Amino acid sequence: MAGEPVMSAFAARQRLLAKYKSEPAEQKSRSGSEEESLAAPAPSTTEQRRRKASGAPGAQGSDANSKPTAASGQRKRRRVTSKDKVSEEGPQENTTERTQAKQNQTLPSRSRSPSLSAKRSTPVIEKSGSGIDTEMDEAVSPESAPKVNSLPGPMPDSSSDFSAQRLLVQNCCIQKENGVLELRIDSDERLKLPIVGQYGIRVLRGEVLIAGATLRPSSDITWVQAPLCYSVPILRCPESSVLELHRYPSSEGFRKLGRLSPLYRTVWNRAQRDSAFGNSSFQIVCEPEDLPKRSVLRPLHSSPEWNKKLAEVTAEVSKSISCLVCGPKGSGKSTFSRFLTNRLLTSQSSSGRRTRSSKIDTGVIVLDLDPGQSEFCPPGTLSLVLVQRPNFLPPFGHPWPDNQSATLVRCHALASVNPGTDTDLFIEIALDLYSHYQHRYNGYPLIINTPGWILGTGLDLLALLISNIRPTEVLYMSEEGPAETVEGLRAACKSSSFTTLPSQQSDPGARKSATHFRAMQTMAYFHVEKRSGSQHLSINSSPLSAIPPWRVSYAGKRRGIAGLLCYGAQLESALLAEAINGMVLAVVEIEDERAFRQTEPSSPDEESMEVEISDSEKILQCADRLISYTPEGIPYIQQTDGGTLDVRYCRTVGLVLVRGVDVENSSLQLLTPIPLSKLEEIRQNGRHIVLVHGQFDTPTWAYTEDLYERASGQEDDTIGDDLLNNEDDEENDGGVIAGGLGADRPWVEGVDSNRRRQVGGGTWRVRRDLGRQTK
Repeated sequence: MAGEPVMSAFAARQRLLAKYKSEPAEQKSRSGSEEESLAAPAPSTTEQRRRKASGAPGAQGSDANSKPTAASGQRKRRRVTSKDKVSEEGPQENTTERTQAKQNQTLPSRSRSPSLSAKRSTPVIEKSGSGIDTEMDEAVSPESAPKVNSLPGPMPDSSSDFSAQRLLVQNCCIQKENGVLELRIDSDERLKLPIVGQYGIRVLRGEVLIAGATLRPSSDITWVQAPLCYSVPILRCPESSVLELHRYPSSEGFRKLGRLSPLYRTVWNRAQRDSAFGNSSFQIVCEPEDLPKRSVLRPLHSSPEWNKKLAEVTAEVSKSISCLVCGPKGSGKSTFSRFLTNRLLTSQSSSGRRTRSSKIDTGVIVLDLDPGQSEFCPPGTLSLVLVQRPNFLPPFGHPWPDNQSATLVRCHALASVNPGTDTDLFIEIALDLYSHYQHRYNGYPLIINTPGWILGTGLDLLALLISNIRPTEVLYMSEEGPAETVEGLRAACKSSSFTTLPSQQSDPGARKSATHFRAMQTMAYFHVEKRSGSQHLSINSSPLSAIPPWRVSYAGKRRGIAGLLCYGAQLESALLAEAINGMVLAVVEIEDERAFRQTEPSSPDEESMEVEISDSEKILQCADRLISYTPEGIPYIQQTDGGTLDVRYCRTVGLVLVRGVDVENSSLQLLTPIPLSKLEEIRQNGRHIVLVHGQFDTPTWAYTEDLYERASGQEDDTIGDDLLNNEDDEENDGGVIAGGLGADRPWVEGVDSNRRRQVGGGTWRVRRDLGRQTK
């Protein structure tokens, strides 16, 4: 008996759908008359009664020969916002029109007025029966779309629409073992399912469209992470399909990071028991009540202009295509690049060329040149990545690519999130990564993502990249200029096709900034416990201060590092130990001694020596010529004129966080997710490691993990809200830190509330990073 109302509601909806399909002409004419009635001014009650008594239809205007009154002129200027308001002004209700208006709210409609469609949120039930071959083909344009949507569904006051959506989902779902949901979706239903959380998709029959990709029947499971802090991809079936939604194996690790930082709180679905709408790993959202408190769901949209360009690029996949995506900040460069990558990987005709040294049959190369919002590697780095499977993860979901979905080809550290700190190094890195693409993966589709610096020197950098790489397509993600940027890029595209596309819809409701997203990505990177060939990351949810560090010796001939090098501002050797403590450093593998840019010729004694010197000894000898020592004995490499390493002879293998400097044992305490096997491989190959200090973001999130873990048992999230909103609170010297953080805790100092501080000994608040260069 419990299933009877669901089936009856579903059957009634199916009958309404059949009725709509059998009477398209009647629907069109009726809708046209509704638009005319909405456009015309509503007559007053007295005038309607007079017309009713004379037998004239109330919907008609006044006689053609009659003159308009002042009241009618005011009515003409009045804006009518809904069909319900028009009907309420009459003395009697038209039952037929009200029924048809109700159908127009819940059923597909080909002839709805565009003005009305623009005033409504994007529906969960698709409003059009055509254009099913494109991703989110009915997505509204940025000009007409609302700025913030609480749900990609009906209007918030349409409770019946929410109920219909919930009934449809409940009727489609079959709950199986181990939290698996099987969805049987009919082609007439045209559901658009926003799913929040972490889940896997396995298509059994038909097709599934999501984030630019087309998933077809396969035995493999495609894994998705859809946090609320990013736009949520919408799952859509253009035809009758059967699919399974699987529980994410390692979802608990990411969720437990919320105990260590407010950045990871309320970004996932609420924990619940297994049901027809999800489980502890994911949630099918049918109404706002399905979301956590104070959360907003923003659907991932692809405009019609985007879809058209995606179709054009993928149609020429048989050719060797390279696409450079540029534009202002927040214009959707990363989103479009992800859509294009997914479409190329899942297109029927997409296939990369087979190379001599690889057996890879499919793949797309991504050249990520945005150090501030990188996709696959930590912030402050530039990378070349081979993507072999569609990407449905946020950047913190794959902080380092080394699994079956994506493989790192080469990476370099800019040691800054701003390319303006060293434009020469930025260009050197970009050209070196492109050179490796040409030698190893020439013929594979290439997608180049660039930073959002489009004026002045930033425009010069883009023009220089275009002239050296010569991509087949240059896409500028804005139709609003600036004119000098568009003209400059168009002039640089001598052999490239230049296209402007509309920017991504703005998201003023987002609480997290670019700085927050970088912190989340870096935090996830350092909490990766194991990076094997598995698709899933193993997250260590303990505070970093509780994780045993590596002890790396910096003294002697068999020291663990060749030295420490600073990019950007050169520090006094006496300040180096304090400067690197608690900071992020890049781990750079020196492949050849020429990485130090030494131009001095070898001495005659060295040239006459018959004993062959190993590459490892050559690297150390070259480094020793440049080394000076700090008072703590740390080898400090000082390049001439503050120069950097030659990126042609080195590469970045990861990042480390300095937990402390052990002067007594001449060692550094380092926290890093780099596997020990990788470090041993570097040493076995006769190479050495240099630690690079630059202008990485200060890891303030690491300093407060202990505090947030202690407060994680409290239900009040005011601490997290204060951090996200950058509110200035009064200092609390009640011994919060002193109570739990002993002398062995790094980066912080215990304070006793009863002890009187000396003058100037209070907490100092730095409002901005004085050492960071601004554009």
